[in-house]
Amino acid sequence: MDRRPPPDENGDGQSGRFKKRLEQMSPDERQHFLDNWKRWKEMGDGERKDWQQRAMDERNRMKKVIDDAIQGLGLKLDDDQREVFVLRYRQERRKIEEQLCQEMTAKRESEINEMLQRLKNEFSAPRPTPTPAPAAEKPAAKP
Repeated sequence: MDRRPPPDENGDGQSGRFKKRLEQMSPDERQHFLDNWKRWKEMGDGERKDWQQRAMDERNRMKKVIDDAIQGLGLKLDDDQREVFVLRYRQERRKIEEQLCQEMTAKRESEINEMLQRLKNEFSAPRPTPTPAPAAEKPAAKP
């Protein structure tokens, strides 16, 4: 039994389009996609629905951000211009988010290393040995 999807109007099935998209991804993007695909396959139905809802919420949030940006800039775009704007916005926004994430990771590492050094210095410094307090003199026993 052939399990391939029927060809679309271009004679190319969904698997062909999927393969083409995978080929266009960078190696890191491809690995990220494959890791997510494995997680998706292991999810139960409830987890999948939750994930789909979060993804839908994120798409709606991003659509609103983009719409607000277009409106805030006072742009009047036709459908083609809007499509290009949305693609560019997403690409450039993703680059900014990745850059900020890298910067925060580096800063976090640096600050954690500084903190560890401070803690090491604090806890490896010789501690003064407590000197025992002289024993209090006992009152002499009365005869």
